[in-house]
Amino acid sequence: QKGGFMPTTADIKHNTERELQIRGFDNLIDKLKYLLKNPDEPFNHFDWKLDFPEVLNPYLVNGSEGFDIVIGNPPYLNFKMYSTVDKEVYRHLFSEIFDGKADIYYYFFYKSHELSKIKGITVLITSRYWIEAEYAKKLRKFVSMKSTLIEIIDFKNVTVFDGIGIKTCITSFLNIPDYLTHFHYRFHPGKKIDYIDLSEYVSNIIPAENIVAKDSWNLTNEESTDILKLIEKETVSLEEIANCKQGIVTGLDKAFISTENEFKNLPKKIVKPWLKVGDIQKYAIEIVEERELVYTKLINSLDDYPQLKQRLLPYKPKLSNRREAKNGKIRWFDLQWPREQEFFESEKLICRFKASENTFCYDANGFYSSADTTVVALNERGKKEFETKYLLALLNSKVLSFYFKSYGKLMDYRYEYYPGPVGRLRIKKTAKQKCYSTIVTYILFLKTQKLQTVSDQLIPTYFEQIIDGMVYELYFPELLKKRNREIIKYLGELPEFTEDMSDEQKMQICKKVFDRLNDKEHPVRVNLEKMKEEIKEI
Repeated sequence: QKGGFMPTTADIKHNTERELQIRGFDNLIDKLKYLLKNPDEPFNHFDWKLDFPEVLNPYLVNGSEGFDIVIGNPPYLNFKMYSTVDKEVYRHLFSEIFDGKADIYYYFFYKSHELSKIKGITVLITSRYWIEAEYAKKLRKFVSMKSTLIEIIDFKNVTVFDGIGIKTCITSFLNIPDYLTHFHYRFHPGKKIDYIDLSEYVSNIIPAENIVAKDSWNLTNEESTDILKLIEKETVSLEEIANCKQGIVTGLDKAFISTENEFKNLPKKIVKPWLKVGDIQKYAIEIVEERELVYTKLINSLDDYPQLKQRLLPYKPKLSNRREAKNGKIRWFDLQWPREQEFFESEKLICRFKASENTFCYDANGFYSSADTTVVALNERGKKEFETKYLLALLNSKVLSFYFKSYGKLMDYRYEYYPGPVGRLRIKKTAKQKCYSTIVTYILFLKTQKLQTVSDQLIPTYFEQIIDGMVYELYFPELLKKRNREIIKYLGELPEFTEDMSDEQKMQICKKVFDRLNDKEHPVRVNLEKMKEEIKEI
């Protein structure tokens, strides 16, 4: 700021672009000066238009410049390997698809578009993760709107290149938009291949409308697409009714977390129960090891807690070197991303960042959770319209697990349950939330009990099957009604637990409800078995 003038965002962008351009010119001038002094040295400068004038110089090819075919195997480099200067260069050169967490191969899609002639063909073998990655939204939109996909061969969980763990895909597209109405998506369902034989691949013909200008792509077949539309009908997204956030990033777990009761002399208000991803099971928390977090956000002065200060001082060099500490956003002894205290201490659901299916657990005990978890808590609107336990029933169901897998990012047989993708799950409202919540309460109680007999161990499993049937009915009401395979109207009385009940009384209720609904002739059991045989969507 000089003379009272405050630069705008546009000014800063313009100046940055100028500096990058000048830096490029300076580097080139330095190279030329070096070559003048060392004429025998090779001049390693490459320019597409200079090196391929017969293809790319518009004055020589009368406006039809570009290659007929572009084939590429871009380098497999993670975005974390770039410097800040590199990122600014990519931001400037590839602004249409740039994302701070974009891997370098994204920019090869863009460059192939520039180098290809109209209707030219591009074939790239790259990491497969761009198909689903949250940070590839811009790239997917660019590819779907600036070109026409011909085919994607997705190796999914197969490692194609020996010694390289990256899962890959081959993408083929024409350098012209809206040229075809469909394209082929082929994927390998196995774990290992010796050679590529497309007859072994599952092949879906995908309408272009499933991907064009979409944040996420629907690469399922026509039958699955119809099911997804049924699931979406008359629903709201989870992010509309709940806050979905990552757990706490401490910046250095061993500094802030204890498994040995080292914080016992600290005030209770700054010591929080700590949850790791291994503690999260479907429906319920199962603690592997007791852990505590010291929540330094609530500390005004570290000098007020000499014992804690003594513990943290050995870690000060590392903690002070964190980006947020260096730029003054946090104190050296603060958690890196502490989130909001109220968020963790409210009734909430927590899921693993990576799981083979939807795995949400219920927490009303104020657990704080690690960075490899996603936390879901109803917002003000959600609290008026939904019960948290009802939400848990839906999120753990086979229906919404199927829905998530239609767009979730696949990583080594597991999907990434980041806050963004979790927030896109579709929630349906019903006036009968209480019966869902009551059965969830049974399941949560049973998960805390040591069930000795085989018949007792079957009870929570059967209740989960009933929840699945109820959710099928919720999302596919016409289908179940047509086949007379409804569940909810046959549930009968579902007694609720009260605060003064003993565990024994609660167990008696669970057994009584189980025995009634599990009778071989009971409509609930019959319909659960028959709906899988009779209703193809299920």
